[in-house]
Amino acid sequence: MDIQAGLFLLGTDTEVGKTFQAALLARHLVSCGWKVGVYKPVASGVNAAEKSDAEWLWEASGRTVELARVCPQQFQAPLAPPVAAALEHREVDEELLVSAARWWRNRCDFLIVEGVGGALSPLSSTMTALDLALALQLPVAVVAANRLGAVNHVLLTLEAIANRGLRTLGIVLNDLPRTADTAGSSGENPAANHNQELLARFTPIPIVHSAVQLPLGLSNPRAAL
Repeated sequence: MDIQAGLFLLGTDTEVGKTFQAALLARHLVSCGWKVGVYKPVASGVNAAEKSDAEWLWEASGRTVELARVCPQQFQAPLAPPVAAALEHREVDEELLVSAARWWRNRCDFLIVEGVGGALSPLSSTMTALDLALALQLPVAVVAANRLGAVNHVLLTLEAIANRGLRTLGIVLNDLPRTADTAGSSGENPAANHNQELLARFTPIPIVHSAVQLPLGLSNPRAAL
């Protein structure tokens, strides 16, 4: 392993709170006096009018390097990175996906890598988020939205990680703002109250329930940072 200390945050899907958790971890480690590296290997759906995931990570880590070091490859279309890149007549540089992470070696005490989408989401035409975690030989934390279906999604992700020979250090069940697809007619998310206990029956891996409850109407969970 050529990155001395770090963690790769793999999601069970897109929009499950990876950036939120990565930024919280970065901010905590910075407050403890650590020099923290943050890395988003590739991003799509980047809109100049909105703050990007990379910018949230960059700010949480103290802006110690140029923003381009946090996310060197960005594309505009809100599609899988290789598709978004093709629309711009570009390709995702697979060598850069790895080398830009290794650039942080000896430049930080701890590197936080935020994956893209789910564990098997394509970063390029041949590489998935899990492939990159394997290339970097970093331990993994799995982030899932705490809603109905989370147990299945987490267990499938854990199986994929184990099949690659990587170690999962923990699972984060992340509470997100209630939306039509996560809440019932009453506006509640009943599965959220049972997911942690049910999941613990199937895995010994530590589970953290991120009880960040945001007010209704607050559409961006990163606004709580």
